Amino acid sequence: MPKQLTSKQCATCGEPVAKIRRTDRKAFYYPKRCPKCQYTPSSPEISERRRQRINAARVTHPIGTTRLQSCRGFIYRLIKVDSSRRWKYEHRIVAEAQIGRQLLPGEIVHHINHNTLDNRPENLRVMTSADHTALHHSITTWSKNYDKCIDCNCSDKRHEGHGRCYSCYQRFAAKRRGHWPIRKKL
Repeated sequence: MPKQLTSKQCATCGEPVAKIRRTDRKAFYYPKRCPKCQYTPSSPEISERRRQRINAARVTHPIGTTRLQSCRGFIYRLIKVDSSRRWKYEHRIVAEAQIGRQLLPGEIVHHINHNTLDNRPENLRVMTSADHTALHHSITTWSKNYDKCIDCNCSDKRHEGHGRCYSCYQRFAAKRRGHWPIRKKL
């Protein structure tokens, strides 16, 4: 049986590189470089070529350039505000100009007509995070999609789910689970 290797030499610095156990089977592999040299380029020419490629691909936008940004399913407009790659949301800039001060960390800018690209000052309202959540999560009807219970047509009991009041939902859930007793009509 051949002798098993315990280490190989690093391709960059010549230090010994220990074997690493494979996760998929009983075997080992030897990396080409040690952990110290793993991310360093093997020659200065390679690092210079990488730097040139990165600089050629980098696009610099002038101050005032706008772009669209998707955030949590909504699209917002961003504006470049200074030369250090800093972008700000347009609606926040307009709201700050409208109220005459910078927004505090807990303040939200709400779009009144729910169009996030409509950043006119009359469409924006500054509010706290709690007020904004309460505004978006308020339900003015019995439930979000129903005016009353679909089974008993009442709206005085609280809504539980699937358009049913609490008591009707309990019967509905028990029937789905198969725990509801079958009653024979007399």
